[in-house]
Amino acid sequence: RIAGLRLDMDNDFKTWVGIIHAFAKHKVVGDTVTLPFVEFVRLCGIPTARSSAKLRKRLDSSLSRIATNTISFRSKGSEEYYVTHLVQTAKYSTKNDTVELKADPKIFELYQFDKKVLLQLRAINELSRKESAQALYTFIESLPPDPAPISLARLRARLN
Repeated sequence: RIAGLRLDMDNDFKTWVGIIHAFAKHKVVGDTVTLPFVEFVRLCGIPTARSSAKLRKRLDSSLSRIATNTISFRSKGSEEYYVTHLVQTAKYSTKNDTVELKADPKIFELYQFDKKVLLQLRAINELSRKESAQALYTFIESLPPDPAPISLARLRARLN
């Protein structure tokens, strides 16, 4: 179960894609990745020419919302319950102009990024400014190879 603040489809989705890219493309030390702010902006799919104070504030708010979202797991028939965050910590340093992201090692596979997904992001880039379509595409692509039948009528009903 995922719970927390409602995420903004425009800003937060782009920020989440940037987080995933950061863990995929940059050196991860332990469970942490540090990268220049301008590079993080580029990974979010935002033109680096737009890296203004307003954009910095927007990304700061987005990182905060993503970090407040929790994921909870409970195994069937188990008494154990595990709660963590989508991002364990997100640190933005204006002094160093860097972004530092820390993942929970127990859900690190969430951040793993294989070549197939990198290729699929080309489709997401083609859907720029269509954030709902991007989210739907990402959801459908993340389904297992043989999911239960999903009808378009059910998808439409769930989206409304």
